[in-house]
Amino acid sequence: MSAPRFFELIVDSVSDGAARLESEDGRCFTVPQEWLPTGCREGDVVRCSVESEKADVAVRFARDSEATAARRTRIRAKLDVLRQRGSP
Repeated sequence: MSAPRFFELIVDSVSDGAARLESEDGRCFTVPQEWLPTGCREGDVVRCSVESEKADVAVRFARDSEATAARRTRIRAKLDVLRQRGSP
């Protein structure tokens, strides 16, 4: 197998057994929900590793708890700023 390539993806939505993942550059991918770690939900950050050898490809997903928590904190802070701007 080749050296793995790593990607950071955000779980954009999960429904009907499918998960929509979005990359940092806005590309979207749909994968079976069962490919994701148990408990993954919308907004989670997952690390994807891809290894290939000729026609064989191995794709693995791991939830990144630290990146997910940091992302949620950033989003909450942005929402707080927006709420304060809208308050009289």
